[in-house]
Amino acid sequence: MNNAFTDAYNQIPYELSGARSKNRFRQELLWGVSKLFDLFDTPEFCVVFDFKCDIEVHYPDALEFYQMKTQKVIEPYTFRQLSSIKKGAKNSDIGQLYLLRNITHNGIDVRVAIVSNRFFKHGKIIYSDIETLQFSDLDIETQKSITDILRHAYNYHQVASVSGSILSADTTPALKN
Repeated sequence: MNNAFTDAYNQIPYELSGARSKNRFRQELLWGVSKLFDLFDTPEFCVVFDFKCDIEVHYPDALEFYQMKTQKVIEPYTFRQLSSIKKGAKNSDIGQLYLLRNITHNGIDVRVAIVSNRFFKHGKIIYSDIETLQFSDLDIETQKSITDILRHAYNYHQVASVSGSILSADTTPALKN
């Protein structure tokens, strides 16, 4: 790996909550192992659990960060839930992903995703009939609303650059950029 890649990655804060409670995240572990099998024919990669994010995939010139969100509740996740900062946390789930993306985005291909067993809902729209929901798949009004919330909540001036990133996905292992 080149020095710019290493320097960018080393700026990311560690993610410790998953490491402390691994026994509760069976789905995370199984999804990560499934991701390993999906990548088996890839020439060079490394999968990391609970270091900077729940699951990371490192390639020679790219990074992927996956935040796992699983619950037994049948209701869909709302953007408000995913963007709320929980007590004791520094960022929301979405805020943490975009922090990871913005810290490391200096010429490095960085993809971020929330992997969930629940559907996604924003406003009155429930996205339930697709396996992978990319930010660009959302209607323009929803994109603008989410972008404005992220800009305001996290003071991210470059939030508009997230248009190709995965926002939410089902727990099926086949995530695409």
